[in-house]
Parts: sequence; structure tokens; C-alpha cells
Amino acid sequence: MAGGHPGATIYQATCNCAFAHNYPFAFGPRLGAAYQITQKTVARAGLGVVYSGTPLYGSGAGAGTASNPFGPNTNPSQPSMVLNAGVPFTKQQITWPNLDVRQFPKVGPGTPPVGTGPPVVMDQNAGRPARNLQWSFGIQREIIRDLVVEAGYVGSRGAWWAPAGAAGNIAGTLVNYNYISPQLMSAVGLDVNSAADRAILTAQVGSPQAGRFQNKIPFTGFPLTATVAQALRPFPQFNSGLSPTWTPLGDTWYNSFQFRVNKRLSRGLDVTYNFTWAKELDTLEGTFFPIDVGNRRTAKTLATLYRPLVTSFAVNYTIPKFGGSGSVGMKALSWVTRDWQFGGFFQYASGALIAPPVANASPTLSSLVFQSTVQNRVPGQPLFTNDLNCHCFDPSTTFVLNPAAWTNPAPGQFGTATYYNDYRGQRRPVENLGIGRRFSIREKASFNIRAEFTNLFNRTQMNDPASTNPQLTQTRVNNSDPQSQTVSGFGFINTLGTTAATPRQGQIVARFQF
Repeated sequence: MAGGHPGATIYQATCNCAFAHNYPFAFGPRLGAAYQITQKTVARAGLGVVYSGTPLYGSGAGAGTASNPFGPNTNPSQPSMVLNAGVPFTKQQITWPNLDVRQFPKVGPGTPPVGTGPPVVMDQNAGRPARNLQWSFGIQREIIRDLVVEAGYVGSRGAWWAPAGAAGNIAGTLVNYNYISPQLMSAVGLDVNSAADRAILTAQVGSPQAGRFQNKIPFTGFPLTATVAQALRPFPQFNSGLSPTWTPLGDTWYNSFQFRVNKRLSRGLDVTYNFTWAKELDTLEGTFFPIDVGNRRTAKTLATLYRPLVTSFAVNYTIPKFGGSGSVGMKALSWVTRDWQFGGFFQYASGALIAPPVANASPTLSSLVFQSTVQNRVPGQPLFTNDLNCHCFDPSTTFVLNPAAWTNPAPGQFGTATYYNDYRGQRRPVENLGIGRRFSIREKASFNIRAEFTNLFNRTQMNDPASTNPQLTQTRVNNSDPQSQTVSGFGFINTLGTTAATPRQGQIVARFQF
């Protein structure tokens, strides 16, 4: 506690409570049905409930450290201890487990006694797995022998999803326990839309600029150099958002039309073609750009990995034996050419979404209420200066994004930008091919050889353009020459480093087995 403000670390062993409750009703029924309309036409439908597993908390995340560790002296030439003096453990180090609430939070970056907060904050729903309701309906028809065509609708609706964070752990980017909500702002008589009140919020508590909040500290020892906004936070002793671990508050939506053609294996040929036209939404994008956690309904946007159009083509072909009882030359030619296998996979899809830039006008919203926001898209302004897929410009001399397409929101306001379907990076096709054959030498001996090629057509794939700050000056080697090489700035493409995809590569693999 700090002046009556909650925030002390508690343990399940002492509170006689459970931080996170496991969900006991994860029952996942599935129902499928098929009806043969004609001899060559079948209708299929399915409905099912699927649950994910609960997340695994990484051992390195949120780990606490001892305040009086046992280690070497500051002088490396001196021993850490000598036997006649005993082992220099403190009482806290000897007692295990140590459930003293005063151990945490350890003071981190900031002006003491304001610290970063406890190492772990657990959400009460952390033990709840994500639930996904899936449904589908489709028609399958055999056109000719070994050629089948399918068309169908596939959809899903998900709930209780947690946003993915760094290092494979789950971040609580949908919650901020320590921001100044509109209700709290109104309770202290301030309006973030007022220039005078914004000046008060960013003023130091001990300064005259703090107005009626001057020297009004939330607890004894609170630094007078901290801002009024910090003093008004629900947990003023912490300078972090206290985002909890495993916050399953995200929702997902998916709808798609899927078309498939399958040429079943016959005469050595097997072909599969897939086309998907989909739309995917969720409320989980706080990991990639800031959202208003006080109004999560506004966070519903296109999913980060959403690609509306995806088409793929896979083919496998084995050269058959020919020649029969013909001449010796034909038999030899047949032996050389037969049984070679060709396999290829090709995929073409929309480019990856580009996140909207973060608002950066001073004072930033994060300094006023401790919640960041995005910029606004300017109506009528093109997002790009060039089509990233046109192959009609030099990426080393062109800024491909338009800074005029973005503007900071009004001071104290949340921005309205989100993912936009027309704001995407370059399309990056996948084009791979493999060739190989197995030679039988004896009954128990064989020789295998294959060659594999990636980026078959040696397409150049540019790096993603710099897109985080439209107000950053666009700089060239010679700023007076519009054709000079670009160096930095909004829309800059780095062409000097590694490109997004490696050039065409191939490898040959041989194996003798006996």
C-alpha cells in the first residue's frame, strides 16, 4: 500500500484465493453431415466448437530478483566468503518461500519511490481457453474421372483470445489498469480537451504550473518532480500500465469462400488448385498499434495476417516408362527418362497489412492519460506515391509512402486509424520447384538424387517501407536532387541490407542407401 493506494504484491498461499480460475466447461462437440444429391454430386456441412489450450507462462518472463544476492565482492581478487565467517545469507534468503509483501515491487526506472510495478500481474480469466465456433457448407462434384471440383463457405467466431506478445508469452495489451480513464479525469475536475488542463497534467507536482494540484501528493515520499498526471493514476506508485498476463478478452471473426480443384493421381499426374476469398477481423491488434483499452469495441479491425485473396497451385508429375519391346535405343532412352518426379508449389496472395502510424504530437496522449493512440487518415489523400507491385520505380531513390495521408489527432483525442485493406506491402509470391529420382541398383540398394529450387523466377522482393512516423523528414544523400538515393524518412525502403526474400537458390541432394 502507498498512502491507501492498493498495489502490494500478494500470494495465493496467503490470500486463500485463486488468481486465475481454470475453465471447466470446455466441451467441444462436432457435427458433420453429407448428402449425395446425384451420383457425382455431394453436399457437405459441418459445425463444431473448438477450444485452444491455456497459455504456458515462460520461466524467464516476469521473474523477480533478490534484493541482496549472494555473489562476489566488488573486488574480484577477494573471496565471496570465508568459512570462519559463515555463509552470508540474509534471513529472507534462508527462509523459503518468502511471502513478505514488502519484497515487491522492486523500484525500477523512474524517480524513487515510483517504480515499474510487480513482476507479474495475473488476470482473473487467465485460466480460460479461447473458444472458436466453426461452421462450413460446401458442394463437391466429379467433373470427369479423377477430376473433382469443390466450392464452399467456411466461417468461425472466436472469443476469449489473448493477444500474442513478445518471446512467445501472452501480453495484456487489451487492458491497462493504470491509465487515467475519462471517469477518473472527470472526478478530479479536469478535461483532457482543455489546453489549460493539459498543461496542468504535464506539470510537475511541486511546480506552480500544477495549479490547484501543487504539492498534492498521493502518498508520503512521492517525488515532487513527477507530473500531476502520474499523481492522479489509480496506482501512482507505479509508472507502468500493469498490463496483466493472459488477458483473454479478444474476439475474432472469419468468413470465406473457398474453391478447390483436385486432379487425383492418374497417369503420373496429380494437381491441386485452391482459391480463397476471405475476410478476417479481430480485436487483438493492440500488440501492433495502440488501441483505446477503455473502449475495446473500437478495436475491431482487420486481423494482422488477413489476406483477402489467396490462390495456390501444387503439381506433381512422374515421367512414365515408355518404349516397351522396341529397339535397344528406345529402351535405353526410357530407362534414362522414366521415373523422374517433378513437384512444384506456387502461391500468390495479397501483401501484408501495414500498421497505421502512432500519434506523436506533443503533448502525447500517453503523457496525459498513459494511453497511446494512432494518427488519423486524411480523406482524399493517396496512401502511396507508387504502386508497390508495378515494377515501375527505383526503390533506392523513391519514397513510396505519402506523409500527407496522415495527421495527428487533436490534442487529448484518440486517433481513428486502423488497418486498411488498401494499405498493404508488396505481394510476395511463393514459387518453388523440385526434381528427383530414385535408382534401384540391387534389391537392397538404391541411389536417390534430387534438386530443389526456391524463388524459381528470381523475383526481387523489396523490404517493407518505413511507416511509423509520417512527420519524420525524408532525407536523401543529396537533398537538392530528387533522384538522389534515399537515406531515411517515411516511405524509405532500405535497399542496402538483406532483401525480404533471398534470390533464386537451388541445392542438389544425393543419397546412397544400402
